[in-house]
Amino acid sequence: MRILALLLILTPQFIRAQEASKDSILYLFYGCRNDGTCCRYEFYNNGTVICDETGHLAVGYTKGSFLVNKDTVFITPLPQDQQTDKYYYRFTRKFFLDGDSSLVDLEIYYDYRRAKPGENDFYVSKKRNKESLKVEDE
Repeated sequence: MRILALLLILTPQFIRAQEASKDSILYLFYGCRNDGTCCRYEFYNNGTVICDETGHLAVGYTKGSFLVNKDTVFITPLPQDQQTDKYYYRFTRKFFLDGDSSLVDLEIYYDYRRAKPGENDFYVSKKRNKESLKVEDE
């Protein structure tokens, strides 16, 4: 009887915790480049980010933190002992936030489209022209 009472008390809290974790994605960007590499970036309300890459030139799965300064997003990976994949980005990466619809990698200039969680994540990334991006000074 005590176990049943405990389950009745804890179950709603457990369900709310699961629902909160689903809603914790702040932004989701994805895209597939013409080299066959697909990238997915999940930005969470708590300042963490997950970068998941698959395909020919993929690095792998990277957990990290992010910082937004004006229109520039900095992604810094967590230390190696906190990564779940041995292939991960080991350096801070910089992206341009183009309005609220695209994220542009400032190293290779491919863009990634913003989506809602659960939306079909197939988008052919476009190579952007470096000069056409209006990146504000840091």
